[in-house]
Amino acid sequence: RKRFNPLYDTMINTSPTIYNKVNTTVKAKQDHTVLTQLRLMKLAILLLILISIASLFISVYVVIAFSDGPTKVASLQKELQSLKSNYTTMNIKMRILESLVAGNKSFEYINDLDDKLIYFQQQTKENISSLNSNLSNTKVTLQQVHDQVSFSYQNLTSIMASQNSIVQEQLLNISKMEGPQGPQGVGNLSACFMKTDTASSASDTTRTSTLNPFPPMEDFEKYVVMFVTCSMSGGLYHTLNLTVTDSHRVQYQCMCSGQVSGESIRKCQLHVWLCPRLS
Repeated sequence: RKRFNPLYDTMINTSPTIYNKVNTTVKAKQDHTVLTQLRLMKLAILLLILISIASLFISVYVVIAFSDGPTKVASLQKELQSLKSNYTTMNIKMRILESLVAGNKSFEYINDLDDKLIYFQQQTKENISSLNSNLSNTKVTLQQVHDQVSFSYQNLTSIMASQNSIVQEQLLNISKMEGPQGPQGVGNLSACFMKTDTASSASDTTRTSTLNPFPPMEDFEKYVVMFVTCSMSGGLYHTLNLTVTDSHRVQYQCMCSGQVSGESIRKCQLHVWLCPRLS
C-alpha cells in the first residue's frame, strides 16, 4: 500500500484543476482578441471596398466630364513648374533679404522713424488745434470789424446823402442868381434883334402875302440876316419865298393861304433875325 505525503497529495489533487482554470481563461481571452481583430479586418476591408468604389466613380466622372484632361494636366504641370521656379526665386530673395536684414540696423531706424512720426503727428494735431482756435478767434474779430465797418459805412452814407442834398440845394440857389455882365463878344450878338413884317386879309380870300420883300435894302448896309421864318394864324398853309436882287442881296416874302372855319381874319407874318454887320 502506497502512502502519500499529505502536502504533496493536496498539491497533486488540486493542480489539475488550477491548470484547467488558467488554461480556460487564457483561451477565452485569445478567442476574444481574435474575434476583435477579425471584426476590425472586416471593417477595414469594407472601407477599402467603399473607397475603391468611390474612386472608381470619381475616375469615371473625371474621364467623362474632363475629356480634355491631358491638355489641362500639361497646362497645370507648366503652371506648377512656373510656380516652383517663382517659389525658388522668392526663397532665394528672402534668404538674401534675411541676410541683409541680419547685418544692418534698418529696423532700428524704422522704429526710430515710427517714434518720430508719432511725435510729429501729435505735434501736428496740437498745432492744428491751436490754429483752429486762432482761426475761430480771428473770425469773431473779423465779424466785429465787419459790423463796425458796416455801421460806419451806413453812417457815412447818411452823412454824404445829407451833405449832397445841402450842396444840391445850394447849387440850385446859386444857379438862380444872376451873374455879372461880361464884355461884348467879337460878334456883338447881344445887339441882335428880331424884325417882323405882318400882312392881314379876310380868310375867304385866295392868298395873303407880305406887302413887300423883306428886309428893306437899307437894312443890308448895317445888319446881317441870321435866319428867317414864317408864322400864320387863321390859315392853313404858308410858304417862304426868296428874291435875289441885282446887288446879290436876298430878300424874303411869306405867302399864306387856306381857310379855317370860325376864323374871319388870316394873318401872315415874316420874322427876320438881324445882327450888326460891324461890332
